[in-house]
This record gives sequence, C-alpha cells and structure tokens, in this order.
Amino acid sequence: MCMIVKNEEAYLEKCLSSARNVVDEIIVVDTGSTDRTIDIARQYGAKVITFEWGQDFSAARNLSLEQATGDWILYLDADEELVEVDKEAFLQLLKDPKVEGYYFRIISPTAGETGDQGLRHLSLRLFRNRPGYRFQGALHEQIVPSILATNPSAQLWDSGLYIYHHGYKQEVVGSRNKVSRNLDILQKQMEKAPQDSYLRYNLGVALYEAGDLAGALREWENVEQKIDIRAGYAPTFFRNYAIALLKDNQPLRALEVAERGLSYFPDYTDLHYLRGQALEQLERYTQSQDAFLRCLELGEAPARYVTSIGVGSYLALYKLGELMEKCGYYELAINYYQKAFHLQPELPGLLSSLGRVLKRVLHEPLQVRAYIQDHIKITSFPQLLQVVDLLYSSGDYYGCLLYLNEYLLRTGTKTDEIRLLKAKALMQLNRWEEAKYQCVEIGPESPYYLDALLYICICNWSTRPRKNSLPWITKLRGRDDKLYSILEVLNRKIMWGEEPADELDVVTLEGLIVKLVQVNNWDLARMAATLILPQTRAETSFKEASTEASSAPKETSTEGGTEQEAELCYLLGRALFNHKFYLEAADELLRALEAGLSRDDLFYMLGFICAQRQALWEAEQLLHQAIRLNPEKKEYYEELVEVLLKQTCQTLKETLAHFPDSPEVKDILTRVKDCQLQLRARRGVPVEESHHQPMYDRQG
Repeated sequence: MCMIVKNEEAYLEKCLSSARNVVDEIIVVDTGSTDRTIDIARQYGAKVITFEWGQDFSAARNLSLEQATGDWILYLDADEELVEVDKEAFLQLLKDPKVEGYYFRIISPTAGETGDQGLRHLSLRLFRNRPGYRFQGALHEQIVPSILATNPSAQLWDSGLYIYHHGYKQEVVGSRNKVSRNLDILQKQMEKAPQDSYLRYNLGVALYEAGDLAGALREWENVEQKIDIRAGYAPTFFRNYAIALLKDNQPLRALEVAERGLSYFPDYTDLHYLRGQALEQLERYTQSQDAFLRCLELGEAPARYVTSIGVGSYLALYKLGELMEKCGYYELAINYYQKAFHLQPELPGLLSSLGRVLKRVLHEPLQVRAYIQDHIKITSFPQLLQVVDLLYSSGDYYGCLLYLNEYLLRTGTKTDEIRLLKAKALMQLNRWEEAKYQCVEIGPESPYYLDALLYICICNWSTRPRKNSLPWITKLRGRDDKLYSILEVLNRKIMWGEEPADELDVVTLEGLIVKLVQVNNWDLARMAATLILPQTRAETSFKEASTEASSAPKETSTEGGTEQEAELCYLLGRALFNHKFYLEAADELLRALEAGLSRDDLFYMLGFICAQRQALWEAEQLLHQAIRLNPEKKEYYEELVEVLLKQTCQTLKETLAHFPDSPEVKDILTRVKDCQLQLRARRGVPVEESHHQPMYDRQG
C-alpha cells in the first residue's frame, strides 16, 4: 500500500488498521509532518520516506510507487479506510490475469451525522505495479491516463469494494489549510497551461471552496464553452456548475446547465435533482415535481457518476414533500415525508418538516402524538429531540415528558439537555418546583448552565410567594455580565418594586423577553419590557432634540396610561419580531397600533409579517405608511418592491390560468421572477439551502 501524508494523526491509525490484513508492505511518503504521524506509521511497520514538498502531489505519489516491491499497488489517503474487506475476496481480485486495475467506491459523508448528505464516486485504487503506470497532475492527480497510455486495451474493472472517506466532514476540512494550498497550486499550473479546461474546472472548485462564488462561476463559464463531453470530469462539471448557480440565486441559468448536462448524460440522477431544485426556485412546481419523480424512477445514480447519496430515494421524496406542502397538499406531503423517514430516519430536519404538516392536518395535540406513536420509531437521540420539539411546539407538554421519561427508562441516559427539555415542559405546565429541580441538577461545567440559571430565576419569580433569585443571579457574574445586570435589576423590580437606574443592554434584554414568552410567562415578559421604556424615551428625546427631521416621528394620540401600554406592546412585539416569532409579534404590534402608537418601524414590521402571510394588499398599505413616516429607510422600499412583485406574479398566474398558451404572459412572468431573485440577492436574502448537494472537489 502506498500513501502520502502530512500531519494525519487524527485518522491515520484507522486507515492503516483497515488495510493491514490485505497488504504485504506499507510505503508512506511524509511531506513534513510535525505531529505523531510518522510514529503511528512506523507502529504499523510502514517504510517511511521523507519528501520535501514541492507543490506536486504526483511527484510525491510516484516516489511511493518507486519504493513498492509487490505485484499490485493499493493507494489510500490517510483520511480514508477500507470498509469490511474480506481478505480472501480481496486476494481473488489479484488472480485475474486480464485485469490491470480495479475501481473502488468512495463514500464521503459531508457532516458528522450519519444521516446527513454524503458523496459517492468511483476511483481506481488498485493497479498492477508497472514502471509505466505513474500519476499525472500536480493537484487532483490521476493514474488512469498513464495506464491507458501505456496499455490502451487495459481492462479496469469495478471491484465492488468500498472506501470510507472522512475528508469532507466539516471538522476535517476546517482543520486544514487545504483551500489556499490548492488555489496556489492551480494558479501556478494555469500559468503554464491556460487552455487546459480540466485545470480551469478544478480552479473553479477551489475558488468555490474559498468562498469566491463569482470567481468560480467565471471560470466555469469559460469551461462550459470548451468542454469535451468525453472527458471523465464532464458529468461532474455540469453537476457542480448547477449547484453553484443555484447558490448564486440563478435558477434559470442552473436549469439551462442541468438540462444541457442531461442531454449528454440522461441517466445522471443528480442532474434531474438539480433541475427540480431550479424549477422549484422558479415556482414551476408541476415541472419540479416531475423532475423529482424522475429521480425516483431512475433511483441512485450509476456508479460511474459522482453522486449525492439519496438523490434517487429519500432526498427526492423529501423534496416532493416540501413541494406538496408549499402547494397546500398536506396529506400528500405527509405521505412523502413518511416514506423519506422510513428510508433515512436520521436525515436532519425531516421529522421537523413532517411535524409542521401534521400540525396543519391534525389540530389536536393528542392526535399528533398518536400519529407519532403509530408511525415513528425513535432509534436515536437526535430523533428524540425532533419529536420532543414537535410535541412542544404543538402544545403537548405531557407528551414531551412522556417521551423523555420513556427514553430515560430505556437507555438509562440522563443528559443536561434532557434535564433542560424536561424543565421547559414542566414550566409550561406551571410545575415550577419540579422544573427548578431539573435545572439545579445542571452543573457549572455544562453548556446548558446559563439557560439553567435563567430558568431557575423564572421558576423562583413564578411561584407564590415569589422567591429572591439573587443567589442564583450572582453565579452569572463573569460568565455573562450583561445578563447578570439585567436579571439583577429585574429581580429588584419583582421583589421590591425598584426601578432601574443604569442603562441595560437592549439586545440581551430582548433575548430575555423572548425566553420568557417561550415558557409562556407573559407577565414576566411585560415586566422585563418595562426595563426598556426609560432607555427608549431617552433615545427619543435625544433624537428630537438633535434633529428636526426625526428618523421616526412619534404621533401619540394615546390617552393617559394607554400611552405606556402601547409603548410596552411595541417593545414586546419588536423583541419577538427580531427573533422571528412573527405571529406572537403581530399580536403585540397590533395592540400598540390600536392603542394609537404611530412609528415607522411598527408599520414596517406589520407590513413584513403580512407579506410573510401572503396578505399582500395589507402589506402594501402598511409599508406605504412606514415610508411616509420615514422616507429615508432603504429597507422599507425594498420590502415594498418585493410585495409589489409578488402581487404582479399573482396577477400573471391568474392570467395564465385563462390563457395558458400565451408566450407573452409566460415571458413577462419569467422576467418578474428574475427581478424577484435579483432583489433578494441584492438584499442578501440567503438562497434556500434545503438539501443542496455538496460540491465535489476531487479528481474528475
């Protein structure tokens, strides 16, 4: 076995252990390790050769080949391991005289969770040890070209064996200076061969990984014009190019690229999946549905393609569920989500999506719980967390406790996260002492300690008679001084009616208000909001004194105590809005409006919420009022334009229903949607990342 390494102590032992029973010798070329890599290699009997790194992977690999004495060579990277290889079956591969090399199937999880997306591709890893067989390319080095150049009739077969590759996991990628190294190598190679499309393609991948999306797209636009579709990297190029275009909010262009790729590679499931995503972004839902159904018909992509695991099964089902949910076909959405769950129960977010639709169809919390009990078998802690979150959000707090207690009985595992979840459910049931007991069990070394201290204070203040929380609040000093100051002031106000003398951090205070609302303690939330009132009034006075053109004119037609109540509702609503609790925010903001408060951001927030709820006419009127009060705020105009574009889309869709074959209406609708995408990109609205396929950055 031949390897090149540098600072690979994290995974090297797994790699060597996985292959030790099927290889006679291990050759390790080290390019400058400063950790335990060399010691680990020698523990496994490896012959270690030091090599001065010259930014050429092929040179290092070829040095390892020159040292090999066996008839066959297996090569692995240090962050890879052979998967359950039977020695006899492996040795049998070496006995066929017709075969010059074997492909292995590389599985690359892209995150730590087993249920997350991953990549699968073929790579030639086992070949005969012949002098003419040498690696080519300074980066993304390849062995196949030299084998075929030496022996054009060489037979290269699929071994059916698997290699597990850890290198795409976030913790591994983040621990290396891989991106800048690759960019440096590729840019130097491009200077030598500016017409090499394969190098330019890989430069695009490196730029993408460096966060330079515009640079990657620029390189790939050049590659697309010159690509030889017979090249081994061609299918992967179309896949990666479409992924990047979707990320750049260019679904129409992504659709063109995916469809061009499909004209050459019609059985490439990933391109059908990307086509479906592009059509979904363009709101062409029927065509998008057809694309994802086609993924299911094809199944997982053939082994010769780089593919995201699941595009032919559970990922396509998940997308179909999302489409049905968007279109209001909730029963169908549940069906698709459930099928996806049975195929891949660990897929992040799946249970949350299923739960969201269940709450629309099953209006009683007990019905939601009954469905879960009948259809969902919890096999892991992440699944438990999603189920508990679903039950909590549907108001079934007894159900939360039931599932948490059943898990504790079954596993005997009691973590601080479980303690905190139990405390939250108990607080919703007004079982304050039991909730407090759960929080007291959480120690200062726990990542949940600050939340536990906060909940202890809430429990103390919610019991009757109320209890002084100062002994617990003091434990926050030095850990979170802003929260300490706020809770200390709030404790004095609750216990003795004292008003704050010092200025408090508004952002932290708003976060506290949201926490109080989350545990359904509106009385404490309102009391916390009163702590903002003096600061708000001081800020208002300063602005009015310092400029005639106040950024937010305050029209106060309120009478007596209703003025303070209106301001209080506004502050509560603003805190909830800033944390995306839009429905709860709307209730408070409407109360403020009804009480006579008139502020530009009050109208803006209500307009934004109406737009989110598709109440577009109401949103338009509210945003006009926000602009009238404060014509200097750019974001108000942007939101208004967004609303007007949505209204235009609705009108055009209604027109298409009457004139479905009108090319003029279709063209206008496409242009309007393109304007929407451009506006969202300009505003920095992130592209919906739901199940985007991971980029592939290895040799094509």
